[in-house]
Amino acid sequence: MRYMRSSDTQETTWRRTVIPVLAAIGLGASLVLGIVNFNLLTGGSQTLSNALLVVIGGIFVAGVLTAAALKRLQPSVYQRIGRQ
Repeated sequence: MRYMRSSDTQETTWRRTVIPVLAAIGLGASLVLGIVNFNLLTGGSQTLSNALLVVIGGIFVAGVLTAAALKRLQPSVYQRIGRQ
């Protein structure tokens, strides 16, 4: 949304703001429903579902911490992430 607002495009407010906000709300609702009903998605027990959620969350946190460390310790490597 920030890109669409800052660039000099001829897009309407509907396409620049309203549609992205509705998409973000829909994605957020899907995420919440997926987490709340994760045991139905996995088909396993609640314990297995909780363990998988912890693993997923741990991988996310590890990625964020790795990116922060790269940004601080090796900025040139951090800048190349996603550009290869």
